[in-house]
Amino acid sequence: MTLNGRVETCAVPAGKGKASATEKWNSEMGVKILLVEDSRVIRAMVGATLRPFDCTIIEANDGQEGLDLAERHKPDLIILDYSMPEMDGYEMLTRLRQVANLRTIPVMMLTSEASREKVVMILKLGVRDYLVKPLNEEVIAERIGRLVTLTKKPSTILRDRRYDDSQASHRKMKKGLEDIL
Repeated sequence: MTLNGRVETCAVPAGKGKASATEKWNSEMGVKILLVEDSRVIRAMVGATLRPFDCTIIEANDGQEGLDLAERHKPDLIILDYSMPEMDGYEMLTRLRQVANLRTIPVMMLTSEASREKVVMILKLGVRDYLVKPLNEEVIAERIGRLVTLTKKPSTILRDRRYDDSQASHRKMKKGLEDIL
């Protein structure tokens, strides 16, 4: 839900006594991304990275909550942490692949361990991509952009243009001063 283009945060009950999930809606409600991660820091980093883009981020703290939200919202992409309490990413992905209307959703796995065995195991389950922690914001956006179309919000495009214009003016002024000196 959006009011006049503002970001609105609303709690979504997860049920069964679990912590609630948080949904962040932007003005256009573009691509829906389900972020299943138990670390608030990682969720905040991914959210900040995606803020300039036209997307809705639905957050879950563990695999069970993520599975419930995936069934309810049918996201365009799931970003899934491998190691979590309650239900880990491997189990959630296994269950996700058993649900007919969810099995084709692309999944990007986040992991802190990059062992060959773990990577092979998650790729066999149909993960489209994976990122090794610690995460880099530029890499996050680039890799997500490979799986879904990320469109910049109009306000971000305008801000980028103003920055580019100011940089061009600065270079022009600097060049003019260099010519004088």
